[in-house]
Amino acid sequence: DISNTEHRAYVASVWGVKADDLPQARVFNDVGLAAMHSNLAYGEDNVHFMLRSSPFGSISHSYADQNAFALFAYGEPLAIASGYYPYYSSRHHHEWTRQTRPSNSILVNGKGQKVRDWDARGKISGFSTTDYAHYAMGDASEAYEGLVNRFNRHSIFLRPTVAGDEPIIILFDDLESPKPSTFDWLLHALEEMTIDETSQSLVVSKGKARMKVQFLTPENLKFTQTDDFTAAPEGDNMPNQWHFTAQTTAEESASQFVTVLMPNRDGKETHLPEVK
Repeated sequence: DISNTEHRAYVASVWGVKADDLPQARVFNDVGLAAMHSNLAYGEDNVHFMLRSSPFGSISHSYADQNAFALFAYGEPLAIASGYYPYYSSRHHHEWTRQTRPSNSILVNGKGQKVRDWDARGKISGFSTTDYAHYAMGDASEAYEGLVNRFNRHSIFLRPTVAGDEPIIILFDDLESPKPSTFDWLLHALEEMTIDETSQSLVVSKGKARMKVQFLTPENLKFTQTDDFTAAPEGDNMPNQWHFTAQTTAEESASQFVTVLMPNRDGKETHLPEVK
């Protein structure tokens, strides 16, 4: 936990550049990561969103988490990769951490991507960045062993143009399956989330940071939340985490989720602009 001044000095000493001059977004196609920031030079004020879709599949140290994202805001983890690594291939590691369910991705008919398979690939197939916005698209269509024909996750990171404003991240998940299916949109956090099913929204909290998550489509989603693992971690200091699911209530061959992530500091909530 260092100050902005210490962070900038560290970057200058290690990289030989001013932290203010670092790019605010970067794609690493060889490993399938797209990293986006609102204010990389000032860690205390930064919101960091990362999308993963890897060409290495789910083999070895990779998990079945193509098109998953993580989000940190103002020094706090809000959307996390759930699970622990008590020891190699422990029951918890194999039945939970390696699976798709503990990632911030999507299940099809309650099933995830194939585990420990080179061919369960993803890729970052689109990327762009400007001073005002970042964009990345992950393609996880090959990862589900025939459960989907298409799963593209588009992510748009809108950087604030006024000092003190908060960024907004928009996710557009475009899915098609070979037969009518249900789809589960997943989110994980360290603390219990506050759910408002009537407005199709929830709030994630951790320390001084908050994030409102608003589902715009589809309608009539079924919200559930639990703090259970399918297998408990084998060890101490491994507390339960919280797991949220937004499930479509009708079986369809295609579904599109439009979700808005609005991170903010405690006491300062971001609202969607009204459409007149």
